[in-house]
Amino acid sequence: MLLGPNDAFKRNISDMDWVRVYNDVGEFIVRIKIAPSLRDGQALMYHAWEDYQFPGKGNMRHVTPSPLNPIDLTGDHPHLRPTHSSGQPCTFDRDALIEIKKISEDEVEQLKRGQAV
Repeated sequence: MLLGPNDAFKRNISDMDWVRVYNDVGEFIVRIKIAPSLRDGQALMYHAWEDYQFPGKGNMRHVTPSPLNPIDLTGDHPHLRPTHSSGQPCTFDRDALIEIKKISEDEVEQLKRGQAV
């Protein structure tokens, strides 16, 4: 996940730190990459992540309010007909309000041992 330098500084997060991303819908754990191009208050996670790439429980879909991709609700327009994206959430940029918290060294050690945190 990409995070701007000001937000990272406020949360005592450095490049490649493990963090818990959460909101009232769910949570997941991921590493952070500091990205000076992001505005304050903005985090970004590009698509194409698979569930097995997230340690522990949860993945980026667990913080998205709707489990549906809006394109799944379109009519019978051939160019909008859902195929591989069926049942997947839409783009995550500007999609969900989240909070990010650095996880403890003990939790990082548990991740390395394959234990849930």
